[in-house]
Amino acid sequence: PNPTSDLAQLQFEVSEAQRLTIRLHTMGGAFLDNIFDGTVEPGAIYQVDVDAGSLSSGLYQLRISGGAHSEVRKLLVTP
Repeated sequence: PNPTSDLAQLQFEVSEAQRLTIRLHTMGGAFLDNIFDGTVEPGAIYQVDVDAGSLSSGLYQLRISGGAHSEVRKLLVTP
């Protein structure tokens, strides 16, 4: 994971049109925030900002879900 102390940027692209959600969770699985919830189209690169300024230092999960695809990326927040 890339460390950040204030703002992280998540880039992604999809192969088919779909509804996509990105949610921020603690490593223990507790839901913290809905980062993105919308329809995305193929052929575009999307960039979503994650405001980490109010988070405590530590490791978090970004859970990305859309269609039949699901992925977890880690976010490291530093002081």
